[in-house]
Amino acid sequence: MAAQTVTSHKRADSVVNGVEPVQDIQVTAQSFCKAVAFLASEHGFQMIDELVTSAPQRELEIKTRDKTIQDLRDEMVDLQKERDRFNNLQLSNFERRYENWKEENTSLREDIDEVEAVLEEKKTKVVVLQNQLKNLEARADDLERENAQITAKVKERGQQIGFLEAKLQHAQADLDGQAKEIEKVRNHANTLQDSFDNEANQHKVLREEANKIRARFKELLQYSVKFAELDLADVTNRMEQLWTDATVLVEDFFGQNLPDSILEKDWTGLRNNDIFKHQIPLPQSNTDVARKMRAAVILGALTRLIDRFVFQPTYLLDEQSGLREVLLDEAGLDPVKERYIRGILLSMSPDEQQANGEGIVHIVAHQLLDVINLRALLTPETFSTFPKALSTFVRQCQEEWKIVQRGKQKLEPDFGYLASSRHPWKLFDAANSETSNQGPSGQSPATTAIENNIVLIPRIYLVVSKAEPDPITHGCVLGKTHLDAAAEEMRNCLPNVPFTQASLSRHRSRPGRAVSKM
Repeated sequence: MAAQTVTSHKRADSVVNGVEPVQDIQVTAQSFCKAVAFLASEHGFQMIDELVTSAPQRELEIKTRDKTIQDLRDEMVDLQKERDRFNNLQLSNFERRYENWKEENTSLREDIDEVEAVLEEKKTKVVVLQNQLKNLEARADDLERENAQITAKVKERGQQIGFLEAKLQHAQADLDGQAKEIEKVRNHANTLQDSFDNEANQHKVLREEANKIRARFKELLQYSVKFAELDLADVTNRMEQLWTDATVLVEDFFGQNLPDSILEKDWTGLRNNDIFKHQIPLPQSNTDVARKMRAAVILGALTRLIDRFVFQPTYLLDEQSGLREVLLDEAGLDPVKERYIRGILLSMSPDEQQANGEGIVHIVAHQLLDVINLRALLTPETFSTFPKALSTFVRQCQEEWKIVQRGKQKLEPDFGYLASSRHPWKLFDAANSETSNQGPSGQSPATTAIENNIVLIPRIYLVVSKAEPDPITHGCVLGKTHLDAAAEEMRNCLPNVPFTQASLSRHRSRPGRAVSKM
């Protein structure tokens, strides 16, 4: 550096014709000598010696690592072969099990065909036996009446015989001049005795025939399903849990904040549907009121679909057949006859009823997702999960209702609004849904006027003969305060288009139904 400093300051007159002066050449030579001396020093050679000495060691380490890598590769190849052997063994086991399954499936299919043939034959026998049952019932009634008449006649004949015997004894005390009369009385008594014996024999024959008819009647009862006495407390808990599950299902998927892309879609199908006909305000936003109204509309539509399609007395006919109304009216007049008819219907075509029940699951999903167009409110994350959860819930409702179908008591849901001290209406409140152990979506009972509430979840009623049905579950209603808050938000969002609330009719119309009177 000193040499560079010296040579960097050149005199203007030091160069003559491009030749450096002798002084600069000497300085450069001195610097070169210093560099050579440094390289020749002990420290420089030591570094070079260490470098040369460490070269074989590094080469040995490289060879060792190469050998380790090769061993690992060999081990990996062995593991790959072992895995291939295991996979081949598993595949062989699966193929053997599949062949066994095919053979079992073929055998089961043959059994199914045989059972279906037997079932068809039994259906024909059931029709014949039903006709015979009607004739036997009519004959049994006639025999009962004849038996009553014969019994009355026997008593009358017994009284007459007693009277005649007393008269005969009195006549025997006065035999003079009354022999002909006594003979006449004896003949009359013998005639009455013969008549009594004939009546007694006929009565015995009729009693034996009546016993045969009763035995035949018991045999016909075997074609009905077995009924069980319902534990109303257990049924109440199960139905309340169903409505709680329905509320949680709706709020989990639709009671939360929705993306702007969904809020901007057309919700006409949800607002104006023929299933939940109450046109309540439905703001397209993520406010508390908007989420509450959104969940209420969907919950109301879901419960009405469950009531229409699932809560039927049987799945033999569709919901428009009128069978449900006929059986309900009959239960109010003669519950024993209603139960007998229901049992016969439930025993008919069980496979068809099972298939119809599965079809109901698809109908409810179609009505809710496509007719009301609830798919418009599904996000990409919930597009596939909600239909599965909905189908699971509908099947759960069917399983619970099958217990009710086979119960001796007659239970019926209804959306009619009546006050009840034992089972007051619950007020729908999505904000309290997490503490809904005492009722669906909230704990507060509905205390507002009847005409200001919309029924979202129906009550379940116990239908009693010649008496007003008695509720066994709580229902759930949407209060007027929620409606007013939603209407106010709608007016704020659309100031030039004031919201007009539709008529809030609370009662559904089912002609001929006892529950509809409530």
